[in-house]
Formats: sequence, C-alpha cells, structure tokens
Amino acid sequence: MEELNVTPANRVIEIPADATVDCPRLEFGFFAEDPDVDDVLTVKWYVDYHVIQAAVDNAEQRLTANGKPVRNDTASYTVDLKGLLTLPESQLQQIGPHVVEAILFDGTLGPQRKPLPRTPAIDGGVENPSYAVSYAWVVQTMRSCPLP
Repeated sequence: MEELNVTPANRVIEIPADATVDCPRLEFGFFAEDPDVDDVLTVKWYVDYHVIQAAVDNAEQRLTANGKPVRNDTASYTVDLKGLLTLPESQLQQIGPHVVEAILFDGTLGPQRKPLPRTPAIDGGVENPSYAVSYAWVVQTMRSCPLP
C-alpha cells in the first residue's frame, strides 16, 4: 500500500561540506493512505531511532478520516538545522549518516514500535488487527550544523 501514489520523494538528502552554504531547513512529508476510510491515522516521527529510542517531541500528528483512502492532511515534519535542537533532532546536526523515520499507524504502537491489536475482540473473539507502515529518509550530514 505504501508504494502507491503516497510514496515520499527525495528519500536521500545531503548536507554538503561547503561552509559557504547555510545549514538547511529540512522538510519531510507524505500523503497517507488507508483503505479503511473511517480510521483516524497517527504519525510519529523519529531521528536515529537505532541510537536514541525516542520519538521527536511535539511531532506526533493525527490525520483525520475524510471518507477517501488518501487523506487530505499531509504528514509532515520540519527541522531547522540552524536552530538550537535537543535530542533526537540534534543528531541531524552531527557529521555522518542519519535516518529520519515516520511511522504511520491506525491504532496504538507497542514496544519496538509494533502495532497492537485493537480491542475489544468483536469478530467471534478474534482481535481486530491494526497496522503500522514506516517511511524513511537518509540524511547525510557532511559538516556540523550550525557551523562552530
């Protein structure tokens, strides 16, 4: 499903080593799709989850149902590398490769960001499953931001 017309573009972003270029403002986003048109979808954003196992504060979004599979709202996240950032966002200011992830889900996330079944179990005692889809971008930071 995530490989249809909702796939985000520009999945690899490079911050060049050229010190004459300002540290950029990074923007990530995608359109979400869910065939269950009545579901409210949630998006959580992560930076370098493999290092810091925490979501980005104040970046969780709810995408409301609109009666269509593709939602009207865009899942989006912006980070200004010139600013004073805290973990996990400040990882993007350090030299090296980084991963920015968005987890789109229709229920609740449990440990290791896995979707938990919805309750109550209404179909003959079978729990109603939920799903989670991840979108990822690689950010290759070739110099520290902001410049020392």
